[in-house]
Amino acid sequence: MAGRSSTTLKKRQKEMARQDKQRDKLEKRAIRKTTEKLPGEKDDDIAELTMAEQIAREIAADGFILPR
Repeated sequence: MAGRSSTTLKKRQKEMARQDKQRDKLEKRAIRKTTEKLPGEKDDDIAELTMAEQIAREIAADGFILPR
């Protein structure tokens, strides 16, 4: 029965390592998602744009042109 605990310990360590990797991946994805830029967007920080500018960029990205 002594050999059994060694296997269980290895399985637990392997599972803990897998969970740590998964947590790291999720964290990296969250960081990437918050810092990701829209296609064609310049270095402007989107947080600093006014709401009207954000809407205009979204409309332009969709290819919709507002009538004047």
